[in-house]
Amino acid sequence: MDFLQVLNRAARFQRKPPAAAPKTQAGPSVQASRSKRPRRQRVQDSKDEPTVSIFPTKSGTSDPVPAGEPRSTNDVDDYVHSVRSRQRIRVKGSAVPAPVTSFADLNLPDYLHQNIAEQWATPTAIQMQAIPVLMAGRELLAVSPTGSGKTGAFMIPILAQLDTPHPDGLFRAVVVSPTIELAQQTYRRFLRVSAGRSFGIFALTRANADAVAKPDGKRDIVVATPARLASLIKANAIDLSRVEYLVFDEGDQLWDANGFVTDVDEIVAACTNPNVTRALFSATMPETTENLARTVLRDPVKVVVGASENSACDNIEQRLVFAGTEPGKLIALRDLLVKGIRTPLLIFVQTKSRARQLAHTLRQHPHPIKVGYIEADQTQAQRDQVVRQFRGGDLNALITTEVLARGIDFLGVNCVINYDFPQTTVSYIHRIGRTGRAGRRGEAITFFTHEDVVFLRSIAGVMQRSGCDVPAWILSMRKPNRSRVKELRTRPPKRKRIGAN
Repeated sequence: MDFLQVLNRAARFQRKPPAAAPKTQAGPSVQASRSKRPRRQRVQDSKDEPTVSIFPTKSGTSDPVPAGEPRSTNDVDDYVHSVRSRQRIRVKGSAVPAPVTSFADLNLPDYLHQNIAEQWATPTAIQMQAIPVLMAGRELLAVSPTGSGKTGAFMIPILAQLDTPHPDGLFRAVVVSPTIELAQQTYRRFLRVSAGRSFGIFALTRANADAVAKPDGKRDIVVATPARLASLIKANAIDLSRVEYLVFDEGDQLWDANGFVTDVDEIVAACTNPNVTRALFSATMPETTENLARTVLRDPVKVVVGASENSACDNIEQRLVFAGTEPGKLIALRDLLVKGIRTPLLIFVQTKSRARQLAHTLRQHPHPIKVGYIEADQTQAQRDQVVRQFRGGDLNALITTEVLARGIDFLGVNCVINYDFPQTTVSYIHRIGRTGRAGRRGEAITFFTHEDVVFLRSIAGVMQRSGCDVPAWILSMRKPNRSRVKELRTRPPKRKRIGAN
């Protein structure tokens, strides 16, 4: 028997069955107050043989399993430490459940084991630790590099806890995503991993909002953007009082004080089930976001995977290319395309107008790369069509803004080019995270001009933490002061029109 399997059977985690809670007028405020809901008792000590019960059996009782070796607490602690150390997992919190090294260690339905086997052979590092935390009913702050399996880390506990579809018309799990593209991607993954169970799973859109809100038929899981879901809540058009899991994907963007925090506040307040488990997942977690989340979450466990909380995957080769001027960047890009850069590739620019300009300019000159672009002014149907063309291989290169920098999973992307220098280190990490996903190798190239040099130091720090070689002269540069960084974030530099003489 696996050492960690024995260990997880050696602690009793008895999760209370979800109970319907009346919808109240007031809820916990993301912006101001700490949740006052009663804390669930999750760990029970016993002098008898230790057992594990993540979920009750159909009869309502636990299915006890006697614990065997190891019997030494020190041996257990040493093994847990060694697993976390090998996987570069760091945890913070009280009574953190031990990680698992195999999906077989988890108390999952047979259909779920079969579906998981088609997606993952073994748990990724974030799945090893985050899944036991959520299955124990603990609230969670999870920070893990892009492409590391975060979606599976919350999807598996949700499906395991819901177990079977309910016909009462009230949602039991909510996943909030910052963009409709990411929401639809998560929705499709839920469908694949839940195959064999007829769960009511929905991606909330403008077109289906009325149908989703109707409390009839199966309503188990809804994936939505914050504004769309908050609008239904404000109109009293949706009842979230039975929600057992509330997950914020790309949580740092959703909980940013300058972003969706008002909508997030509405969503948190609407999920009034006292047994709701809430979690934030992201590749980056600024201190301000974490502090805000801790005012709402109950005794959360924090899990960090990787060299640091703001690092990129170490399987991405990162390099900086000095282009001198704006026209120099276009020359450098054309040179890469002509020399046969590995495709498919994503090209990030600063604004939607620059996405159009670069696509138009590249199409004017013959080269072997088929180029498309996507930006916020396009209709959702237009954006979906371009994404399908890129996924299907009809386009070799896709030019975009930050709209695709978060969470979108293009498994085959071989290279990311930052045509315009990213405005923040967080933006840099999420941009280059579109390549090198699921253990694959990837390449990230960042152009910089004379205007961008002052901000090189922060990007170089991310590269160094990821194990990339960085020129000594860049590392010796002084970091820009906070006011300059804040200015760049809110007011990006004015750049010359692409293709202009």
